[in-house]
Amino acid sequence: MQWSFAPILVIASLGVAGCSTTLSDTQVNSVRHVAVISMLGNTFHGIHIGVLPGIRTGYDANVGDWHVDEDITDYLRNRLTANGFTVARLDLSPKKTEDFYSKPLVSNHYIRIEGYASPEPHYAELCRLAVGQGDDMLLVLGRSDDPNVFGVTPGYGLVDGHVFGRALRSVYAEFVIRAFDTQSCSQRAVAIPNPSDPKPANTLPWKDSYEAFSVDEKVQLKAAIKARIRSEIDQGLRTMNLVSRASPT
Repeated sequence: MQWSFAPILVIASLGVAGCSTTLSDTQVNSVRHVAVISMLGNTFHGIHIGVLPGIRTGYDANVGDWHVDEDITDYLRNRLTANGFTVARLDLSPKKTEDFYSKPLVSNHYIRIEGYASPEPHYAELCRLAVGQGDDMLLVLGRSDDPNVFGVTPGYGLVDGHVFGRALRSVYAEFVIRAFDTQSCSQRAVAIPNPSDPKPANTLPWKDSYEAFSVDEKVQLKAAIKARIRSEIDQGLRTMNLVSRASPT
């Protein structure tokens, strides 16, 4: 799906510092069973920012064959299991990921206007599912709108263009990790990772549609985006005090 618009929207900064809050050792030690779920969805966003500030065009493409949420949920589960937690995938069935968001993920629905719907999932409903599974903590990785970053759609994709005269091409993943007590659905910790790798993705080309990428280029895109997500998960889980400071093997 192609789209374009030209409000005063630019990427203020890619690679800005994320933020987090941390679980205490007492809270961590009280956790018995953790439910985990990735809810990034199946939509890839190609975003091109023109030389003139605010001129933004792009497209969305379904990349369900990438299995992003399945792979990232497994990664979360493996990281926490390796650190002594009993972990299970949160079962969303019969619903799908998009059923837990306020509206379908469409890029031009996220123009910054007062009163727009939150891009984050419905956490209360997810907490109820986790309680039903017998879990006392819920860890959700979901799409989020970082207030420090303008012009990218929550989720993941490739940004190409010019920002303040500087050429830029980078994969990005804009998400938040939140930990909840399942009974009260009160938030216990949060990590908002950096949305984009500050190093340019010079080896990745820009194409005006997802279909224009070759098979090998699509494989590179998928690998780069998943690597970016995993890297930010590792940082986020460490700052939330859910995994050790040692790097994963």
